[in-house]
Amino acid sequence: MKKSTVLLAIVPLVNFALWGATVNILPNGNDENGDGSLARPFATLARAVEVVKKNPTEQNEIVIGDGTYRFTGPVTIDAKTPVTCVRAAN
Repeated sequence: MKKSTVLLAIVPLVNFALWGATVNILPNGNDENGDGSLARPFATLARAVEVVKKNPTEQNEIVIGDGTYRFTGPVTIDAKTPVTCVRAAN
């Protein structure tokens, strides 16, 4: 019987948010009493960006839930904003 050797390449699937936080926003969230968790999301992208800027050593992910958002002003995400990803939840 012939023996075979099988090499498996194990590629780690790394979510960059592991080094920081995942900050959630939903239209029915709350910027005053929310904490950015899925259970207590923020209501606006502006609040999520404000929170991640308070911890510039972390790399964070902002997840935008389904819905309609109304902006009251511009939101700036630049190279100095400690965010690795801004994405839709679905």
